[in-house]
Amino acid sequence: MRQLFLLLAVLTIFAVPADAADPAGEWRVEDGEAHIRTAVCGGRLWGVVSWEREAGTDEKNPDPSLRSRPTLGLPVLLGLTPMTANRWAGSIYNAENGKTYQATVTLKQAEELEVEGCVLRGWVCSSETWTRVRPAPSSVGSVSGVDLCLRPGVGAGLPHQGGLK
Repeated sequence: MRQLFLLLAVLTIFAVPADAADPAGEWRVEDGEAHIRTAVCGGRLWGVVSWEREAGTDEKNPDPSLRSRPTLGLPVLLGLTPMTANRWAGSIYNAENGKTYQATVTLKQAEELEVEGCVLRGWVCSSETWTRVRPAPSSVGSVSGVDLCLRPGVGAGLPHQGGLK
């Protein structure tokens, strides 16, 4: 009996429910300056910048050869793995400073995604809430979830879409 209980406890810890919440979609970052399109590919969560208020480049990237690439289409959620039915962990890239952080993403409600990035192994963390939005009409078809899954990070050539309406 004790072995059965131990086996069930281990399976519960490592299992991800089949009805896991779906974080795929279009999300407006907390300050409203950008949208991130997310998709689950091979069980991992990926996300790219799909809209930005002002066009920018990845000028803070530590790799000088990448500093001129547009931030539109830039991968920011980097293959996060599921931890529970509504929580993923992995890495997030911040183009504002060119750094990659340990991250967790939690689907709080169907329309809210909490994104937390940490340095120093979780000692210093910052989080924000992203809100689900419909893709802007001018961005429909620019980077689909299928494209994200086929080639995470596609979309560097997406057109700039200015101004929130």
